[in-house]
This record gives sequence, C-alpha cells and structure tokens, in this order.
Amino acid sequence: MSSSDDDLLMASAAFVIMNSLLKKEEKKKRRHRRWWMTSTFKSRITYSGSNLLEDLRREDSGHFNNFCRMPPATFDVLLEMITPMIKKEDTNFRKAIPPQERLALTLHFLATGNS
Repeated sequence: MSSSDDDLLMASAAFVIMNSLLKKEEKKKRRHRRWWMTSTFKSRITYSGSNLLEDLRREDSGHFNNFCRMPPATFDVLLEMITPMIKKEDTNFRKAIPPQERLALTLHFLATGNS
C-alpha cells in the first residue's frame, strides 16, 4: 500500500471513531421526560373536550391556566359574554361543538399556534 492509501485509511478510521463518540455524547444530552403524557391528556381519546376542560379545572396543577392562558374565573366571564355569538345548534347529522370547547380551543390556538 502507498502512503496515501495509509493516510486515507487512518483518516477513515479516525472519522468513524469520532462519529461514534459524538453520537454517544448526543445521546447523553437528551432530556429524559418523566411522563410521556399527563394523566389528564391520556383520557382525551375516551372523553370529549368538555370533559377534558372539567378535568383541567379540577386539578390544582395549573394545567387549565397553561392550556387557556387564563384562570377559570376569567374564562367563565369571557364565555358568558360571547356564548350567544359562538353557539351553534345540533343537526340531524352531528352534535354542535359546545361554546366552552370552542372558546378553549380558540384561546389555546391563539396562545400557542398549535392545534
């Protein structure tokens, strides 16, 4: 083998070793989460948004304030003010989304940009 082949072989080996060391470091730096989902959000499949909001209100952890970006009392005042404007009627095909859910999802979307 020529010296250029040896140099190329050494450089390749060094690259492989450095790459594996970097990947190990990245793996160590990843943040370990305590929960994948909170218990409240695990039940969202079986319950509607209204049930989720009630569960958030009952918990003292501040999840409701984080979700709607306001305390429940302020949410209730705002809901009372705009309910006549956002309320829809049920049809034969489907039930309308309640004003409480409409407001909560709108506030959540406006605050976070996520659906």
